[in-house]
Amino acid sequence: MDYLIFFTSFISIVVLGYLLAEGSDNIGIFIGRRFSGRIILSITSELPEFLIVVYSVILNIPDIGLGAIFGSNILMMSLGLAVFILASTTRFSLKPIQAINLNKFKNDIIVFLLLSIIIPITYIDGYGIFDAIIFLLAYSLYLYLTAKERKIEVFEMDSKSKRKINKKILYLSSLFVAIGAIGLIFVSETFTSSLNSIAISIGIPAIVLTLVVSPLAAEMPEKVSLIFLARKGGESIDTMIGTIFGSKILNSSLLITMFIVLHSLIFGSKISFDYIGFLEALLSMLVAIIATILMIDRKVTKIEGIILLLVYVFVIIFQFILLYIIH
Repeated sequence: MDYLIFFTSFISIVVLGYLLAEGSDNIGIFIGRRFSGRIILSITSELPEFLIVVYSVILNIPDIGLGAIFGSNILMMSLGLAVFILASTTRFSLKPIQAINLNKFKNDIIVFLLLSIIIPITYIDGYGIFDAIIFLLAYSLYLYLTAKERKIEVFEMDSKSKRKINKKILYLSSLFVAIGAIGLIFVSETFTSSLNSIAISIGIPAIVLTLVVSPLAAEMPEKVSLIFLARKGGESIDTMIGTIFGSKILNSSLLITMFIVLHSLIFGSKISFDYIGFLEALLSMLVAIIATILMIDRKVTKIEGIILLLVYVFVIIFQFILLYIIH
């Protein structure tokens, strides 16, 4: 039964991921692809993460919520980014390119790096309302910068092409995004739990389940959407890169803000410091610093993709060793 549920939910995620990617990319024709990725696709593809955080607060297991946030950042900025770079620069893409130009994403890189540094520093004495305000202001700043750049992006689009706005396509694309987002809310948890059940039944060790299988399963909806964009190539790369940075900045600011505020409202206290959580925050910062160094020349190629893949392997091995020592 688990296999049937897994297969059905996986197919559903692929279809819903396609709807999200196609819908957001088409909306980007009208409002700017980078803007669409940073805001529309990043938020809709991260909805399952929001649910995980809400459940972790309600059930009073903040470690799960923090683990989801920090783990998502580690996974995306190492393995995820590596896969999308390699997919976009090889024959997997319908329009392969030699390098992904990041000149128009310098604000995203800076904001994400700063948040990655702030997260472990503010966590040392636990997370309280003051920290929530800092993270909320950071996301507000990102929204301001994104909105400001959107005006430039739309102007550039208009000067390059004289596309007529087809409202039918816009409405249909909006419907795609709505269906994809709502569908993922219901399907993601089923997919993750069924995959975990199968992994346990075939004897996969608990540590592998915790560090590899579960994180990959939880991130699958977002990754599927981005894989479709990498496959399309061309201008869709802007939507893909915008989503990568937008979703991780969302994780590192607005999602943490919501986590802290909910915890404070329900339990009337701050989120306590935890050594494992702090380690995850430090690893997330380390991965962000490495990724930023690789992007210093404002472009990424296959070489950077391979390096980030190795970074992911190193982080997983390090976590394996650490958990083995602790337990």
